[in-house]
Order: sequence, then structure tokens, then C-alpha cells
Amino acid sequence: MIDSQRPGIAQLAPGGRRGIIALALAIALGFTFALGHGATAAHADTPNGITVSGAGTAELPPDQARVSGNVETQAGTASDALDQNSQTMQAVIAAVKGFGFTDADIQTNRVSVYPLFSSSNASSSNQPATPPTIVGYRATNGLTVKVKDLGKIGDLIQGMVGAGVNDFSGVQYELQNPEQLRQMALQAAISDAQAEAQTAATTLGVRLGGVLNLTTQSTSAPPVPFAAAPRAIAASVAAPPPVIPGPLNATANVTVTFALLGS
Repeated sequence: MIDSQRPGIAQLAPGGRRGIIALALAIALGFTFALGHGATAAHADTPNGITVSGAGTAELPPDQARVSGNVETQAGTASDALDQNSQTMQAVIAAVKGFGFTDADIQTNRVSVYPLFSSSNASSSNQPATPPTIVGYRATNGLTVKVKDLGKIGDLIQGMVGAGVNDFSGVQYELQNPEQLRQMALQAAISDAQAEAQTAATTLGVRLGGVLNLTTQSTSAPPVPFAAAPRAIAASVAAPPPVIPGPLNATANVTVTFALLGS
């Protein structure tokens, strides 16, 4: 109804205004309902999932080793100490090659020459101590041999010591392909996680779907050292020392999120 009391201006009667307000509220409620319904549908499209953890271990026997030792010599001059050391090291290398090893299997390292000093003793009359003096020189050279036939290690140690190695560092066992061990541990960890997820899905009465997310963490054991011989050893060894390597191992941990499907 139009109120025409004021000329030139059309006005709504109170009943008409109430109708327009009611119409506006209806439109607003309908718009709000439409937005809410759209958000729920988007949420329903998001796949449900289950996150599980898995752990795995693996071990393999070593198929390679590194045998290390040093030659130390002393003399009155640095030149003589180094010359004696070089001659002895040449004899050691010849002995190593006598077991079938080549230059590719042998590495020398830690070559050094340093002075030896006399001890400084304080005077009983509280006089200043006599400064130390050089009494000789010591030369050192290290040798590492890569061994793939582990059955040769005992004889190799015996030959190295007999040729002049007088500071035996030890044996370090390793794998030629360490990645194989890591992959084995990772496979075991993934299988462990999958079994746990499958058990949960069966209990819940749903089916296990594909993988939504995966994180991994692997740790390989460091090369296993064989106990080194004492620093000072005899010039010859009566019999090859027994050498029995243990297995190398690796561990892996995974976190996997699987999709859950309806029954």
C-alpha cells in the first residue's frame, strides 16, 4: 500500500515494509545455507587416513676389509730416520704384493718426521731447569690395504708385521655395496608399517587404500673394527692371528599414512 500524504514521494505502508524485511531475511538465510552446504561437501571429499610407524633391521656379513699398520723408525738425524723408514716401508709393500695385492689395493698415509727431546729435570738447588735438547728423530709412515678375500687377512697381518710394521692399527670390516643393506632395512620397516595398518583397518571394518604420505629414516652401523694389536709388537709373528668378522647391520624407521576406504 502506498501512502500519498506527502506529494511527490511514494511511501510504503507499515505492512509493506514488514514484507520487504521478511523477504530480505529469507534471501540471507538461503545464501548462508548454500555456503555451509558447500563447505561440508568439500570436507567430505577429503580422504580419511591412518598414520602408522614401522621399524626394520637387516644384517649382512662383511665382504671387504681394510688392514692398517704403521712403520716407525728412529735415528740421530731426520734424514736417517726417514731413509730407514722408507726402506722398511718398501719391504712391507713388497710383502703385501706377495699376497696378490696391487697398487690399487694399497694406500700409504700419515708420513711424518719429528724431533725427539730429552727430558727436562729441575735442579735440586732451585736453579732453572735445563732446556730440553733434541736427541734424535722419529719417522712414521702408515699403510692401509683393501682386502676383498677375507680369508687372507690373518696371513696378511703376519706378513706385514714380519716385514717391518711395528704399530698395527687393526682391521676395519665393511661392505662393497652398503646401499644394499640400507634398502633391506627400509623394506623391512615398510612391511612392518603396512602390517600394522592392515590390522587396524581390519579391526575397524574398513579397507586399506593407497599411501598418502611417507617419511623414512635409515641408520647404518659404522664399519666394524677388529681389536688392534698393542702399539709395540714383535718383529715377526709365529702364526697368523685368528680373525673372525661379525655381521654388519642397519636399521630403518618409517612413518606412513594410508587412505581408509569404506567396507
